[in-house]
Amino acid sequence: MVNILKEHYMIVWFFLLFTIEFFIYSKYFTRESRWNAHWITNLTNHLATYVIGLLVFIPAISFAIAHPMTHIVSSMNIWIAALFSVIIMDFVGYWFHRLCHENEYLWRVHEIHHLDEFMDVTTGLRVHFMERFIHILLEIVLIMSLGLPAYGIVLHSAIAFIISTYHHSRLRLPYAVEKSISYIITTPGFHEPHHDHMINNNNTNYSFIFTIWDRLFSTYHPNTFSGKWTFGLIYCRDIKGIGSLIRPFTKIKNP
Repeated sequence: MVNILKEHYMIVWFFLLFTIEFFIYSKYFTRESRWNAHWITNLTNHLATYVIGLLVFIPAISFAIAHPMTHIVSSMNIWIAALFSVIIMDFVGYWFHRLCHENEYLWRVHEIHHLDEFMDVTTGLRVHFMERFIHILLEIVLIMSLGLPAYGIVLHSAIAFIISTYHHSRLRLPYAVEKSISYIITTPGFHEPHHDHMINNNNTNYSFIFTIWDRLFSTYHPNTFSGKWTFGLIYCRDIKGIGSLIRPFTKIKNP
């Protein structure tokens, strides 16, 4: 049993958060009929990204790891290399995320994530496969140019999954505790402004794992933890199921 839990920790972690959310917030599920469509849309996007990941993304990353252009990071002490890998990949992730909001064409694929009007742990899985594809290309350049080791990349992936599903969840710690934690990692309260339906609000708090990037690069929302947020996008209602997969390819103009 212990080995099974270790091997499938991401599945265990996800269903643990999902189960806790379901029992705490079940009254919302019964009131809002759109919850079912919300879950289906999120899992549809995740399934598409997961399948393409198995066929394309993982082989591409494996190739990049096996064919580094340098050994700058892999030649370091194993612990330093692992820590550096997590930090540099999160740093690049911050800028890619920010660019997805600032560039019209990248926004078309990232918009799918923000159309979710009911933020919960499944929202963390809602990433359009084209966004992931572009992000993977960027990561391949990073891996090959710096010689990031496989263990550092796996560690970053594991931490990113845990933090992403957590900070998209509805779970809350006591205010003082969560605010203190948010000086280091992204928490639900920290991430909420980023999912507000107003563009000027969701163009803030881009951090994925470490929140220091928003503070360093002046994208921290001044009303984090004190604002009232409405999830989704003001100019468009959520797009359900398969429609969310094809929307980036059919949309003609963004507001």
